[in-house]
Amino acid sequence: MGLVVVPSAASAQVSIWLQRGVSGFGASGSISYNNQATVYGVDGGYSYQGFLDFDLGLYYVSVPNDKQIPGLEDLKTYVVAPGFQYHPLKQSKDIPISLSIGATFQKYFFQSDSLNNADATLDTWALTVNVAVYRFFRLGENTGVIPAASAVFTHGETTLTEPGFQDATGSSDDFGLGLGAYFAYIDDGGRIYGLVPSVTIGDHVTVALTFGVVWSKL
Repeated sequence: MGLVVVPSAASAQVSIWLQRGVSGFGASGSISYNNQATVYGVDGGYSYQGFLDFDLGLYYVSVPNDKQIPGLEDLKTYVVAPGFQYHPLKQSKDIPISLSIGATFQKYFFQSDSLNNADATLDTWALTVNVAVYRFFRLGENTGVIPAASAVFTHGETTLTEPGFQDATGSSDDFGLGLGAYFAYIDDGGRIYGLVPSVTIGDHVTVALTFGVVWSKL
């Protein structure tokens, strides 16, 4: 079974939108696509003092007919993905860029009558680590953009258990390079509305679009 990696580098990261010393909450929705699957997701996150994020993502994976596993065409895939991001460097008068380092654990859950009828189970998980550099540029009185470049590595494992057969286990590793642009609009109440188009080039080319809202907490 091919592992479908859900997006993480541009998910609910809240600290990327905030200055150091400012905490906040964020929520986002996303869609990503490559030739293996389309992934729909919602994320929530909290930033402590603008440098430490705690995130949780929920995703649904839609696989095209020609990529489905033979005999498991009714398989539905859901993913729960907790993660964290640490921003050791934040842009300032003396520091020209910001830096983030993070990790996301992805647990896959499957629904399939074919699996149930065979009394079989699929157990899949993945761990993604990423590092990114970014910088804020002001575009107008209430608007700005944060270009970001990232490197992402994912290791995943899948085990198929079926009565009468030896467990079948497979693993995969994927290294990718990503580019994203975090467009921001700040309203009079201090809320930040963000739109993030991004592309990641690894084993597959994945394009994603994320829309989110951040509530800062001074």
